Amino acid sequence: MSEIHKRKNIKGGLAFPFLTEKVKFETGAYLEGEIVEWDSTTSTVKKCTDPTKMFGVVTDDLTIDASTTQGTVYITGVFNLNGIIKNDSITVAALKENGRKISLFFR
Repeated sequence: MSEIHKRKNIKGGLAFPFLTEKVKFETGAYLEGEIVEWDSTTSTVKKCTDPTKMFGVVTDDLTIDASTTQGTVYITGVFNLNGIIKNDSITVAALKENGRKISLFFR
């Protein structure tokens, strides 16, 4: 398995529960705190470029390849913006607005 467990400061508070889900990822390298979106055509998550499709926050650094196809994402929780990795085209306002709809909160 290629998940590396190193804790960063991505959690922004404990006022809301952190729920996780194991999902299939699109091939590539992902970092803890990275925002991912759901791709309904492939039933996988991938790096988020459209905040309206936001699905979760990657829990650990991982590399998805032929031998490792799944990883874990937070699907709810309160997150520290300084620990979040997002596409440069996604504004903090869009992240907060779309995250609220799916119980992902950013401070």
